[in-house]
Amino acid sequence: MDYKDAFEEGKKMNQLIEPEERVNVAIEILAMVQQSYEQFSIKILQFYKRYHSSVPYLLKQVNNENKIYFDMYFIMGFLQHHEACGKEHCYGTKL
Repeated sequence: MDYKDAFEEGKKMNQLIEPEERVNVAIEILAMVQQSYEQFSIKILQFYKRYHSSVPYLLKQVNNENKIYFDMYFIMGFLQHHEACGKEHCYGTKL
């Protein structure tokens, strides 16, 4: 698995979520990091079905050994824009 793809997938997911939902989604994603692979598999599929029409092929490459790295890069991609931004469109209020 190329972890750059997980980073890019996190950035893409960010664009699919309404600004007022982003903080809650970030917390939900962070909680997935501590879950077992089995719990993670169920949660991430539910997560994608809620926000995305299809599950990307990249997720089929996630396994017990690389899950923690996928999680870290996905979260960094999801949050990356906001660290540099701080504008109203990110979280509904200017940071």
